[in-house]
Amino acid sequence: MANYFGADVHARYQAGFKVKNLPGCDFVITKCTGGTSFKIDGWLGMLDGASKTGVYHYARERGYQGTAKQEAENFISEAKKAPSDAMLVLDWEEATNTNLGDTAWVLEWCQIVEKALGRKPVIY
Repeated sequence: MANYFGADVHARYQAGFKVKNLPGCDFVITKCTGGTSFKIDGWLGMLDGASKTGVYHYARERGYQGTAKQEAENFISEAKKAPSDAMLVLDWEEATNTNLGDTAWVLEWCQIVEKALGRKPVIY
């Protein structure tokens, strides 16, 4: 099995990140949306120069929680700007709310995103 090395970056916290400044970096994944309407300014620039990319949506972002459909639509609106082969990711981690037990929400979100963007998302 091959080893790959990459970075999970965020335009708000790693502003100015350049993949060329990280030797041996095989991929870059960045947050682009959260919840029903939260969008990250500058997320697309975080992917510049990366040979492999990914974009993620933070599910049920505090203060922006919504249905799987509402949140998928928010993600799709931004993720369609990413490279056409970018990995699509659902960041599903907030243990303080109902996220971890709501597999129907996850499945619905993934199906909506796959139908709209033509590739299966992964869960992070």
